[in-house]
Amino acid sequence: MKAPTFAKAVLPVLAIVVAILVAGSAAQSTICNVTVAGLETCLPAVRDPNPQPPTEACCKALKPANFPCFCQYKNNPIVKAMGIDINLAMKLPAKCNIKGAPSHC
Repeated sequence: MKAPTFAKAVLPVLAIVVAILVAGSAAQSTICNVTVAGLETCLPAVRDPNPQPPTEACCKALKPANFPCFCQYKNNPIVKAMGIDINLAMKLPAKCNIKGAPSHC
């Protein structure tokens, strides 16, 4: 009987440790040619209720983006859970004066 109790105590801790390790390595990964850290600089510009203008760092991070690639995340529940407004996100290329990016998916 002690094994289930032990598992109940250890599994949540293990899950938190794995999440931290994944989050640490995720900052170095890319999504659609943009680093996760670069995307994080854009979060204030794509969250309601008071989105901020995109920062220079955000616009710089988006320059190498493969914008059509982002369309696959349009209906992703994680995007919504993070509070990202996809309509605001689609306006970022224009606000950053990035030419050739689609304005819709």
